[in-house]
Amino acid sequence: MSPAKNSSYQRPSLPVYKIHPNVAEELLGQDNLSLSGVQKIPSGVFQVKEWWLTPLSTNVHMRLELSEPRQVDIPTVLGFLPGTDFDIADEIVVLLAPYDSLGKDFDGTNYPGANESASGVGMLLELARLWQEQSLSPRRSVLFAAWGGSHLDHLSLDDFLINETNFRHLRTISVSGRMFPHFIVVLDSVGTGEDTLSIHPDSDHSLMRLMMEEAGGQEISIEASTSVSSFKIYPKSRLYRWLALRWSGEPHVPAQDSADMIEQRKLENLGEALSLALVRLVRDNDLGYASHTTERSPRTLRYLAWNRLLGVL
Repeated sequence: MSPAKNSSYQRPSLPVYKIHPNVAEELLGQDNLSLSGVQKIPSGVFQVKEWWLTPLSTNVHMRLELSEPRQVDIPTVLGFLPGTDFDIADEIVVLLAPYDSLGKDFDGTNYPGANESASGVGMLLELARLWQEQSLSPRRSVLFAAWGGSHLDHLSLDDFLINETNFRHLRTISVSGRMFPHFIVVLDSVGTGEDTLSIHPDSDHSLMRLMMEEAGGQEISIEASTSVSSFKIYPKSRLYRWLALRWSGEPHVPAQDSADMIEQRKLENLGEALSLALVRLVRDNDLGYASHTTERSPRTLRYLAWNRLLGVL
């Protein structure tokens, strides 16, 4: 597809060099542009969303030395809680959070990664701890996944979820013997941000409604995000229902993403709403429209000890 006639926008013909959004904002600001502005499709340029180029007054000299590609194994930590219902124990609820960060740069700069991604892992661990403490018996099976390599373009997440052989070794009371992911909930950047909870626009509508119902009880405002760029990890397949959420707002500069930026109130409110939603998810037989016909989880299952997360961070 070609640009409109007399348009200064062009599709790139060179390799794209990825930079941090904050760097992009500085470069665009020299020409009174913004990242949010250029991410919108220019009227009359393309009929569908495409990459495009336009001249800037700033010149940047960049150098990148490439080596031969090599295969690297990136570990992922999994925990499994078997379901107790013969009919739906083979339906896996996957609770997933990215666990790694940028680490330390070659110049010694440390990137703490408190919000991206320790906050999601902390929430996952606290949920698992509380369920064990309260002897929760889920009807559906639950897979806790701390996912590695979340900053890479190809996450292999869908490859893992789609391949049923990855779940054959899991044992439940189900007689079907065919374990497969049914629901996936992705946590990332849940420790700080603006006061609105942002949900990936491609998330499953029934899971959105479920989360909205429980979030309303915690007076959490929820919106469907208009952009996918702020979500760094989420499934792409439509073979299962999934929900990805984070607090809205621009991410912190990586070097400043430290534990003192975490807001305990946000962890507590979101943690309690998520706990109630997930208890319904693993217990309700039919969640097509997230009804309230099933028994609510007891108060003891709610997130009452979120200050422990600060120790994780």
